[in-house]
This record gives sequence, structure tokens and C-alpha cells, in this order.
Amino acid sequence: MLAFLTSGTGSQAEAQRQVEVVLRTVIPKASPHCSFTLPRREMVVQDVLNGTVTFLPLEEDEEGNLQVKMNNVYRIQLSHTKEEEEWFISVLIFCPERWHSDGIVYPKPTWLGEELLGKLAKWSVENKKSEFKSTLSLISIMKYSKAYQELKEKYKEMVKVWPEVTDPEKFVYEDVAIATYLLEDAITPNDETLFPDVDWLIGNHSDELTPWIPVIAARSSYKCRFFVLPCCFFDFVGRYHRRQSSRTQYREYLDFIREVGLTCGFHVEEDCLRIPSTKRVCLVGKSRTYQPAAEVSIDKQRTQYIHSRRGCPVSPAGGEPPSSAPQLAASTAGHGDSHSTLGEAQSVEHRAETQAQGPWLPGFHPRGKAEPVRNCATLPRDFVDQVVLRVANLLLGGKQLNTRNDQSGNVKTWNAGESLSLAEVARELDKETLQRLKRECGGLQTLLRNSHQVFEVLNGRVHVRDWRAETPRKKKQPDAKRRLFSEAFKTRLCWFFLYHPDGCALPSDRCPFAHGPGELRPAQTPKKKKQVL
Repeated sequence: MLAFLTSGTGSQAEAQRQVEVVLRTVIPKASPHCSFTLPRREMVVQDVLNGTVTFLPLEEDEEGNLQVKMNNVYRIQLSHTKEEEEWFISVLIFCPERWHSDGIVYPKPTWLGEELLGKLAKWSVENKKSEFKSTLSLISIMKYSKAYQELKEKYKEMVKVWPEVTDPEKFVYEDVAIATYLLEDAITPNDETLFPDVDWLIGNHSDELTPWIPVIAARSSYKCRFFVLPCCFFDFVGRYHRRQSSRTQYREYLDFIREVGLTCGFHVEEDCLRIPSTKRVCLVGKSRTYQPAAEVSIDKQRTQYIHSRRGCPVSPAGGEPPSSAPQLAASTAGHGDSHSTLGEAQSVEHRAETQAQGPWLPGFHPRGKAEPVRNCATLPRDFVDQVVLRVANLLLGGKQLNTRNDQSGNVKTWNAGESLSLAEVARELDKETLQRLKRECGGLQTLLRNSHQVFEVLNGRVHVRDWRAETPRKKKQPDAKRRLFSEAFKTRLCWFFLYHPDGCALPSDRCPFAHGPGELRPAQTPKKKKQVL
């Protein structure tokens, strides 16, 4: 072991060399294949002068004493040749025959050589500075890992009975990692939407309410705290508009929410959640920057800031606060420290007596529970059929006979029509139809794409779909997709069989749509697995 530790030191071993020794705890990452594993201790010896880092696993006896284990010792070494000035990274294992891989903390030796070395080489040449803090920097990773594993164990049955096509490993465990739930209740920020009896206000992808959550928390009570996980970018009223281009929009929006929290009088901290999402940075306000006696002046500052976001006139510095609902409610809370509880109680009582005097900022509109669908899916069926028939006749008018084999080997000449741009198609439609489509997201293009059976839209041009050119469905597809296809087979009438001058290009047994009412099958509703309690 001593020879392994001192290898490569050369003549420098005679001099007093300084090494840095770090004692660290390795917390195993939760795995669905094994239960929670206890943390391991290890000693890391960093010899910067010689470019080596040695990892020594430790074991603890009954009395709590630590000693070095003789197996699973390895070293990462950085070296270079002076002649060619090339740098090399290598991984050395002490006594490879003693290496024991548990698949959790200690990987297989092949992983060290094939995976770790490549990652180290990549990281060593990267010069990226993250805009965000390291993951889970505000909490104990030990406690988080234990609680996360317990929650995963508690809700693991949901993964087994997940009825949707989406990946349960992502969607179930993402919600578990956030460790909260969404309460659907549209509110407008005003004096009636305060929560004086709660400890935390949590905004999990709260969209329009995200910038308001620090304000509501600050005005609910002096002890109320907040947690927000911003996703979509909203200001106090409407969408958030970028002001700088030097930062990413996400980073700029996080800085804006931080600014809101600071203006509301919070010490704002930032952290990254360990969840499978690109929007995983949270902002936390746990304590205040002022004493309860300063509540009135701080609330005036909040009001001025909120109004400034809309360009509203604000009171001059040092002037009397405007007689709006927030200031009236907060004015009774500005007492000394010894009377802070009484002051908050009087503030709540005063709010109840005076009732709300309207929203804190006019123009705010909470999102309704049911958002209007504007993807042409809710258009009347007869209107859609009329547009489809009009566009199809337009394309088929420019006859282009296409002779090819169908999927069963039969040769058939079939009118595939011509190709027109979306603009050319739109010019042939009446004004009323275009106005109706304009109110939908994507307009004409969306309607034609939705009519997948009839049309193919590529690079802004519309074609009649030739099903003979479609690639046969692969047998080795995900079970969910194959199941959905089999359930939809022959559940709709074939448009070409009904309306195309040459009929369908495919024989009945090859066409996924019904050639006449006699072939129609009833649509099947996917069966959901019942959860065993």
C-alpha cells in the first residue's frame, strides 16, 4: 500500500511535500434495483504537485474508529510529456484482484476505464461556468436522499399501474422529487387572498402567480415563507419581457423573481432540484431582512415596485403611502418587536373589517381551469370536412397519375394530384373560412396536418398522401404504440374510398381505414389497470 501511495513521486519524496487529505461521506444515489444503502466514508489524498488523487475506502468498527480498507483503493493520475507537451489521465487500481463491486458505491473496474476516463477528459477541457448553483446546495443531501427513497418506495406502485403512454419513471418520480402537489384554484392577488395561518407558500410551476407569491407571503404574515419553482415567464401582469440579451431568458427571469423577493423584504436563496426537468432552479425566502416594526415602510416599497412594473405613478420617496388596500392593511403591523404578534393580529382583523378594495394591480387575469383549445380540434366536423374536400379537389384538379406497387405487390395507376404551397391553397379559400382558421393556432396548416389520412404537409407544401409510399409498420415497436395502432385499426372510414375518383390506393386488407360501413370496428377505450390496494 505504501509503495502504491508513493509511486511516481521521484526525488520529491525526499523533500517535505504537502498533500491535502479530505474525509468525505459518499451518499449512494437511490436505485430502483436496491433498497437505500447506508453512506460510506472514504479518505481522499490530493497530491497537486504530482497530479494524483487517491481514494481510500474506510470502515468503522463498533467503537466508531475508522481504518483504511485494503480493497477498492484507486487513484486518478494526471501526467504529461515535456517533449510533446501532451497530457494524459490514467486510473490505477491497487490490488485489482481484491476489488469488490457492489454496483452502488463501487463500480466495476471496466466502468472506471471505459466511462470515467472519458468523462474526466471531457470535463478537464471544458470552460463552462454554470449560471446556477450546484444541485441541492441548501439542504442536507443525506436527509434528502433518505426522504426521497422513502417517497419512491411509498409511491412505486403508481409506476407499475401507470395508465398513460408517457414514461412513469419520469412523470411519477418528478412529482415525488418536488414533493408537493398542485392545488387548482384561480386567485387574484388582493387582501382576500392572504394566508396568515400558513408557514409556507409553495409555487410549483405557478405561471401567472409566480412573481406574486413572494408578495402574498410577505403580506400574509411576518413568519410566512415562500418557495417558487419558476417555469413559464410571467410578470405581475401579462408575459415577462426581456430587458437584457447578455443572459439567457431563464437566468434573467430567475433574477427578476429574486429581485421581487428582495424588494418584499426576504433573504432569497437559490438552489437546483434533482428532478428530470430543464426548469429545476428554485428560489426560497425563509427569513426577512427587516424587523416587524418596519412593516409599513417595507410594504410601501413593495407597492411602489409592483406599480413600477406597469409604469404606474408611485409616491415620492418619504411621502405618505397611498391609501390602497395593501398599505391600510399593513399600517397596523408596524409596531415594536415586543408587540409584533399583536400588530399582526390587528392587521388581519383590520383586513377582515375593511374587506378587499380590489386587486393589488389592475389588469391581472388568472388562468382558468379550462384553457380554450385552439388547435382546430374543436372546429365543427362539417366545417373541417368541407375544407378538406375543397383542398383535396384543388390538388387533384392538377392530375398527376402515379403508377406504383402497393404493399401487396399489385400495380395500380392512381391520381396523386399536384403539390401546392400553403399560400396557393389559402388563395383558393373564401375569406370567411380563412378568418375562422386564423383564430386557431397554426390556422390552415394545423387543420391540414390534423387531416393526416388525406394530406401530407412538407416544407410548406401540401400533397395528397399516397399510402402506398408509407413505410410498413415495424413489428419491433414499443408495446404502447403497437397497442394504440391495433385499437385504432378500421375504426374510421377511408376518405379515399369515399371521395377519391380512383378510390383507395390500397386494397382493403392493407388499408388501416374501413372500406365501407361493413368493415367498421367500434373504437376501443384503452383499459386501465386496476391498482391493487
